[in-house]
Amino acid sequence: AEKGYEWGEDNLAECYDDGFGVKKNRKEAMRLYALAAAQGNSDAAKAMQPKTRFRRRLLRISKHLIYIIGTILFLLFIVSNYYDAKAYELYLEGVEAYGKKDYDKAIILFDEAIEQGSAEAMNYKGICYENGFGVKKDKEKAYECFKSSADDDCPHGIYNLARFYEHGKVVKKDIEEAVRLYRKSMEMDNPESKRALERLKRI
Repeated sequence: AEKGYEWGEDNLAECYDDGFGVKKNRKEAMRLYALAAAQGNSDAAKAMQPKTRFRRRLLRISKHLIYIIGTILFLLFIVSNYYDAKAYELYLEGVEAYGKKDYDKAIILFDEAIEQGSAEAMNYKGICYENGFGVKKDKEKAYECFKSSADDDCPHGIYNLARFYEHGKVVKKDIEEAVRLYRKSMEMDNPESKRALERLKRI
């Protein structure tokens, strides 16, 4: 703009017009628009018209809003991925402790993973309640864990919930519901559910 380029004057005028990067100054904006328009810049000439200025301002504000919303969504995506990774890490540590039969440590790790949103950890906690590993045996709490895990589309949680319906644990025995759940789990590539369905067919 200082070198008298019309596109530079037009862009700087927009900044003064909307207060982007500089203090809002409509008088200076109009002066720069006029300079750019005098050099044949049609956008600057249109910008001096009230209706056009209003439309351009709305457009620029919309672009900035889109940028802000996009930035917020990106940050939420980053945060979400961080917590997913953290939950998975805690879950794996819990499975390792479970495999070593250090159930007290496993329960602590599963609880931390659950706080981060791990449905797999919730399923394992259900197994612990069902068998009394690291906690007092409680089939009702086991059912609640499996139900919660299944609601979050964990295939193993769905499988274990199906077992409870098949054998009438805590809930009323319901083979039809068990089959539905086994099929859902099988469709999520859980081989245990496939074997369960094959077993039920032989009954």
